Amino acid sequence: MTCVYNPDYATSDMFCSACMGLLDIRDKVDRVFFLPADVPLFSRQSLFTMMGYMDYCGCDVLVPTYKGERGHPVLIKSEAISEITSFRGEGGLRAALEAHGGVKEFIELPDVGTTLDADRPEDYQLLKKYAKSMALEEPITCAAGVVLSRKQPFFDDDVASLLEQVANTFSISQACNAIGVSYTKGWKSIKIAENQLGFPLVNSYQGGARGGGSSLTREASALLSAYRGFRKRVDSFCEMEFQKCFSDYQRQSDIQC
Repeated sequence: MTCVYNPDYATSDMFCSACMGLLDIRDKVDRVFFLPADVPLFSRQSLFTMMGYMDYCGCDVLVPTYKGERGHPVLIKSEAISEITSFRGEGGLRAALEAHGGVKEFIELPDVGTTLDADRPEDYQLLKKYAKSMALEEPITCAAGVVLSRKQPFFDDDVASLLEQVANTFSISQACNAIGVSYTKGWKSIKIAENQLGFPLVNSYQGGARGGGSSLTREASALLSAYRGFRKRVDSFCEMEFQKCFSDYQRQSDIQC
Protein backbone atom coordinates (compact mmCIF):
# COMPACT_ATOMS: atom_id res chain seq x y z
CA MET A 1 0.00 0.00 0.00
CA THR A 2 1.20 3.50 -0.86
CA CYS A 3 -0.11 6.55 1.01
CA VAL A 4 0.17 10.00 -0.56
CA TYR A 5 0.06 12.76 2.04
CA ASN A 6 -1.44 16.17 1.29
CA PRO A 7 0.25 18.65 3.67
CA ASP A 8 -2.34 21.28 2.75
CA TYR A 9 -5.35 19.10 3.53
CA ALA A 10 -6.77 21.68 5.93
CA THR A 11 -6.97 24.41 3.29
CA SER A 12 -7.44 22.43 0.06
CA ASP A 13 -10.40 20.46 -1.25
CA MET A 14 -10.81 16.75 -2.02
CA PHE A 15 -10.01 17.29 -5.69
CA CYS A 16 -6.53 18.49 -4.76
CA SER A 17 -5.87 15.31 -2.77
CA ALA A 18 -7.37 13.19 -5.55
CA CYS A 19 -5.04 14.78 -8.09
CA MET A 20 -2.01 14.04 -5.92
CA GLY A 21 -2.98 10.39 -5.69
CA LEU A 22 -3.78 10.05 -9.40
CA LEU A 23 -0.50 11.67 -10.45
CA ASP A 24 1.46 9.43 -8.10
CA ILE A 25 -0.01 6.24 -9.57
CA ARG A 26 -0.27 7.41 -13.20
CA ASP A 27 2.95 5.77 -14.45
CA LYS A 28 2.53 2.59 -12.39
CA VAL A 29 -0.69 1.20 -13.88
CA ASP A 30 -2.66 1.30 -17.12
CA ARG A 31 -5.92 2.25 -15.37
CA VAL A 32 -7.13 3.01 -11.88
CA PHE A 33 -10.35 2.90 -9.87
CA PHE A 34 -10.99 6.18 -8.04
CA LEU A 35 -13.04 5.74 -4.88
CA PRO A 36 -13.95 8.13 -2.05
CA ALA A 37 -13.36 6.44 1.30
CA ASP A 38 -17.02 6.81 2.29
CA VAL A 39 -18.31 4.46 -0.46
CA PRO A 40 -17.25 1.06 0.87
CA LEU A 41 -19.87 -1.49 -0.18
CA PHE A 42 -19.74 -1.92 -3.96
CA SER A 43 -19.40 -5.51 -5.15
CA ARG A 44 -16.39 -7.33 -6.56
CA GLN A 45 -18.54 -8.30 -9.56
CA SER A 46 -19.04 -4.64 -10.38
CA LEU A 47 -15.27 -4.11 -10.66
CA PHE A 48 -14.84 -7.03 -13.05
CA THR A 49 -17.80 -5.91 -15.12
CA MET A 50 -16.38 -2.39 -15.43
CA MET A 51 -12.92 -3.62 -16.44
CA GLY A 52 -14.41 -5.93 -19.04
CA TYR A 53 -16.62 -3.16 -20.42
CA MET A 54 -13.69 -0.76 -20.68
CA ASP A 55 -11.70 -3.40 -22.56
CA TYR A 56 -14.66 -3.85 -24.91
CA CYS A 57 -15.59 -0.23 -25.63
CA GLY A 58 -12.16 1.42 -25.26
CA CYS A 59 -13.40 4.41 -23.26
CA ASP A 60 -11.09 6.62 -21.19
CA VAL A 61 -13.45 7.13 -18.24
CA LEU A 62 -16.17 4.73 -17.05
CA VAL A 63 -18.75 5.75 -14.44
CA PRO A 64 -21.09 3.22 -12.78
CA THR A 65 -24.77 4.02 -12.27
CA TYR A 66 -27.58 2.40 -10.33
CA LYS A 67 -31.12 3.17 -11.51
CA GLY A 68 -29.69 6.20 -13.30
CA GLU A 69 -27.81 7.57 -10.28
CA ARG A 70 -24.06 8.06 -10.68
CA GLY A 71 -21.85 6.16 -8.30
CA HIS A 72 -18.33 4.99 -7.49
CA PRO A 73 -15.72 3.78 -8.11
CA VAL A 74 -14.89 5.56 -11.36
CA LEU A 75 -12.51 3.70 -13.69
CA ILE A 76 -9.93 5.97 -15.36
CA LYS A 77 -7.26 5.13 -17.93
CA SER A 78 -3.82 6.39 -16.96
CA GLU A 79 -3.55 8.32 -20.26
CA ALA A 80 -6.45 10.50 -19.16
CA ILE A 81 -4.99 11.46 -15.77
CA SER A 82 -2.83 14.38 -16.96
CA GLU A 83 -5.75 16.22 -18.54
CA ILE A 84 -8.12 15.46 -15.66
CA THR A 85 -5.70 16.70 -13.00
CA SER A 86 -4.96 19.88 -14.97
CA PHE A 87 -8.60 21.00 -14.63
CA ARG A 88 -8.83 24.36 -12.87
CA GLY A 89 -12.55 25.06 -12.86
CA GLU A 90 -15.16 24.69 -10.13
CA GLY A 91 -16.92 21.45 -9.28
CA GLY A 92 -14.07 19.16 -8.32
CA LEU A 93 -13.44 15.76 -9.86
CA ARG A 94 -16.92 15.40 -11.28
CA ALA A 95 -16.52 18.62 -13.26
CA ALA A 96 -13.02 17.57 -14.32
CA LEU A 97 -14.39 14.30 -15.68
CA GLU A 98 -17.17 16.14 -17.49
CA ALA A 99 -14.62 18.49 -19.07
CA HIS A 100 -12.32 15.68 -20.17
CA GLY A 101 -12.13 15.51 -23.94
CA GLY A 102 -11.73 11.74 -24.16
CA VAL A 103 -14.39 9.07 -24.45
CA LYS A 104 -16.63 8.84 -21.38
CA GLU A 105 -19.12 6.04 -20.78
CA PHE A 106 -21.71 5.18 -18.16
CA ILE A 107 -22.52 1.60 -17.24
CA GLU A 108 -25.73 0.63 -15.44
CA LEU A 109 -25.01 -1.97 -12.75
CA PRO A 110 -27.36 -3.94 -10.46
CA ASP A 111 -25.33 -2.75 -7.46
CA VAL A 112 -26.88 -0.20 -5.12
CA GLY A 113 -23.62 -0.24 -3.14
CA THR A 114 -21.99 1.96 -5.78
CA THR A 115 -24.27 4.84 -4.74
CA LEU A 116 -24.29 4.48 -0.94
CA ASP A 117 -22.00 6.74 1.08
CA ALA A 118 -21.60 7.71 4.73
CA ASP A 119 -21.83 11.49 4.57
CA ARG A 120 -24.57 11.78 7.21
CA PRO A 121 -25.62 9.72 10.25
CA GLU A 122 -28.69 8.46 8.40
CA ASP A 123 -26.47 7.41 5.48
CA TYR A 124 -24.29 5.44 7.88
CA GLN A 125 -27.32 3.62 9.26
CA LEU A 126 -28.38 2.76 5.72
CA LEU A 127 -24.90 1.37 5.02
CA LYS A 128 -25.10 -0.77 8.16
CA LYS A 129 -28.44 -2.17 7.05
CA TYR A 130 -27.12 -2.90 3.58
CA ALA A 131 -23.94 -4.53 4.94
CA LYS A 132 -26.08 -6.82 7.09
CA SER A 133 -28.25 -7.80 4.14
CA MET A 134 -25.15 -8.51 2.04
CA ALA A 135 -23.88 -10.91 4.69
CA LEU A 136 -27.12 -12.90 4.42
CA GLU A 137 -27.17 -13.08 0.64
CA GLU A 138 -25.82 -15.96 -1.41
CA PRO A 139 -25.36 -14.48 -4.88
CA ILE A 140 -25.00 -16.60 -7.97
CA THR A 141 -21.43 -16.59 -9.25
CA CYS A 142 -19.72 -18.05 -12.28
CA ALA A 143 -16.35 -19.57 -13.02
CA ALA A 144 -14.73 -20.27 -16.37
CA GLY A 145 -11.72 -22.40 -17.13
CA VAL A 146 -9.11 -22.13 -19.86
CA VAL A 147 -7.45 -25.28 -21.22
CA LEU A 148 -5.03 -25.33 -24.14
CA SER A 149 -5.22 -28.49 -26.25
CA ARG A 150 -3.66 -30.01 -29.31
CA LYS A 151 -3.82 -33.80 -29.51
CA GLN A 152 -4.80 -33.70 -25.85
CA PRO A 153 -5.29 -31.06 -23.13
CA PHE A 154 -1.86 -29.91 -21.97
CA PHE A 155 -1.96 -26.46 -20.37
CA ASP A 156 -4.28 -24.99 -17.75
CA ASP A 157 -4.19 -22.92 -14.55
CA ASP A 158 -2.44 -25.72 -12.64
CA VAL A 159 0.39 -25.98 -15.16
CA ALA A 160 0.70 -22.20 -15.30
CA SER A 161 0.96 -22.03 -11.49
CA LEU A 162 3.58 -24.79 -11.52
CA LEU A 163 5.73 -22.90 -14.03
CA GLU A 164 5.37 -19.69 -12.04
CA GLN A 165 6.64 -21.50 -8.97
CA VAL A 166 9.57 -22.95 -10.93
CA ALA A 167 10.47 -19.40 -11.94
CA ASN A 168 10.28 -18.29 -8.29
CA THR A 169 12.03 -21.24 -6.61
CA PHE A 170 14.39 -22.52 -9.35
CA SER A 171 13.28 -25.99 -8.34
CA ILE A 172 10.64 -28.33 -9.77
CA SER A 173 10.43 -30.17 -6.45
CA GLN A 174 9.81 -26.97 -4.47
CA ALA A 175 7.38 -25.76 -7.12
CA CYS A 176 5.35 -28.97 -6.77
CA ASN A 177 5.31 -28.61 -2.99
CA ALA A 178 4.15 -25.00 -3.30
CA ILE A 179 1.05 -25.92 -5.33
CA GLY A 180 0.37 -29.18 -3.48
CA VAL A 181 1.08 -31.83 -6.14
CA SER A 182 3.51 -34.74 -6.18
CA TYR A 183 6.81 -34.39 -7.98
CA THR A 184 5.80 -37.22 -10.33
CA LYS A 185 2.53 -35.52 -11.30
CA GLY A 186 4.19 -32.12 -11.75
CA TRP A 187 7.03 -33.47 -13.85
CA LYS A 188 4.57 -35.47 -15.98
CA SER A 189 2.41 -32.39 -16.68
CA ILE A 190 5.48 -30.45 -17.81
CA LYS A 191 6.55 -33.26 -20.15
CA ILE A 192 3.06 -33.58 -21.63
CA ALA A 193 3.00 -29.85 -22.33
CA GLU A 194 6.48 -29.92 -23.88
CA ASN A 195 5.47 -32.83 -26.12
CA GLN A 196 2.36 -31.00 -27.38
CA LEU A 197 4.17 -27.69 -27.84
CA GLY A 198 7.31 -29.02 -29.46
CA PHE A 199 9.74 -27.04 -27.31
CA PRO A 200 11.14 -27.31 -23.76
CA LEU A 201 9.60 -25.40 -20.89
CA VAL A 202 12.21 -26.03 -18.22
CA ASN A 203 16.00 -26.00 -18.18
CA SER A 204 17.53 -28.26 -15.53
CA TYR A 205 21.13 -28.12 -14.42
CA GLN A 206 23.14 -30.12 -11.92
CA GLY A 207 26.04 -29.34 -9.62
CA GLY A 208 27.75 -25.97 -9.45
CA ALA A 209 27.78 -23.49 -6.61
CA ARG A 210 24.00 -23.65 -6.15
CA GLY A 211 23.88 -27.45 -6.28
CA GLY A 212 21.64 -27.70 -9.34
CA GLY A 213 18.16 -26.50 -10.08
CA SER A 214 15.65 -25.56 -12.78
CA SER A 215 14.56 -22.45 -14.62
CA LEU A 216 12.04 -21.57 -17.31
CA THR A 217 13.09 -21.41 -20.93
CA ARG A 218 12.52 -18.20 -22.85
CA GLU A 219 9.68 -19.91 -24.74
CA ALA A 220 8.05 -20.95 -21.47
CA SER A 221 8.16 -17.40 -20.11
CA ALA A 222 6.54 -16.08 -23.29
CA LEU A 223 3.87 -18.78 -23.23
CA LEU A 224 3.11 -18.13 -19.56
CA SER A 225 2.77 -14.40 -20.17
CA ALA A 226 0.43 -15.00 -23.12
CA TYR A 227 -1.67 -17.45 -21.11
CA ARG A 228 -2.05 -15.12 -18.13
CA GLY A 229 -2.98 -12.22 -20.39
CA PHE A 230 -5.58 -14.34 -22.19
CA ARG A 231 -6.90 -15.72 -18.90
CA LYS A 232 -7.42 -12.21 -17.59
CA ARG A 233 -9.35 -11.22 -20.72
CA VAL A 234 -11.51 -14.34 -20.49
CA ASP A 235 -12.32 -13.63 -16.82
CA SER A 236 -13.28 -10.03 -17.59
CA PHE A 237 -15.45 -11.04 -20.56
CA CYS A 238 -17.17 -13.81 -18.61
CA GLU A 239 -17.93 -11.52 -15.68
CA MET A 240 -19.37 -8.87 -17.98
CA GLU A 241 -21.55 -11.38 -19.87
CA PHE A 242 -22.57 -13.07 -16.62
CA GLN A 243 -23.89 -9.78 -15.26
CA LYS A 244 -25.80 -9.16 -18.49
CA CYS A 245 -27.43 -12.60 -18.52
CA PHE A 246 -27.96 -13.38 -14.84
CA SER A 247 -28.33 -10.10 -12.96
CA ASP A 248 -32.10 -10.71 -12.66
CA TYR A 249 -31.43 -13.95 -10.80
CA GLN A 250 -29.30 -12.41 -8.08
CA ARG A 251 -30.96 -12.14 -4.70
CA GLN A 252 -31.91 -8.54 -4.10
CA SER A 253 -31.50 -6.80 -0.77
CA ASP A 254 -34.62 -5.52 0.97
CA ILE A 255 -32.94 -2.15 1.47
CA GLN A 256 -35.01 0.81 0.32
CA CYS A 257 -32.94 3.47 -1.45
